Amino acid sequence: MTFNIFQQIAQILDTTYSEKCKAKAASLQHKLSQTTSLNLRDLDLSTTDAISIAELIATKSDLLSISFSYNKIEDKGVIALITNLPKSVREIGLVDCSIGDRAGEVILEWLKCNPQLKMICMEKNNFSAKLLSQFKQIKRTQPNLLLVV
Repeated sequence: MTFNIFQQIAQILDTTYSEKCKAKAASLQHKLSQTTSLNLRDLDLSTTDAISIAELIATKSDLLSISFSYNKIEDKGVIALITNLPKSVREIGLVDCSIGDRAGEVILEWLKCNPQLKMICMEKNNFSAKLLSQFKQIKRTQPNLLLVV
């Protein structure tokens, strides 16, 4: 029996001790493989969880929207996510993920190479003034991008 990506992510979430994750795992079990949105907001996910999920989403070539907002997945988790995002992604949520300049620089480089992105929300993170300035420059060069930092 093969599992779709949502069932595989549900298996990862089901191994945590968080009731929020277990509830989300139950709802993901019923998602169809053609679903194009993955909302994993506020589930108490760890960096390790994010890395495991990031490896799975690399195979989801029709993914349009993803959110890891309000999970403390830190730089390492966000870097894994960004480096595995399919080119199809148009919206990303990374609000309050405990990330700093290391992940921010990876995001910045990804943004430069992916002008199809329509929205990325990353407020409540730990970016330096210098990096915030670079994000503002991206906003000027990509006027169709909604970038919230």
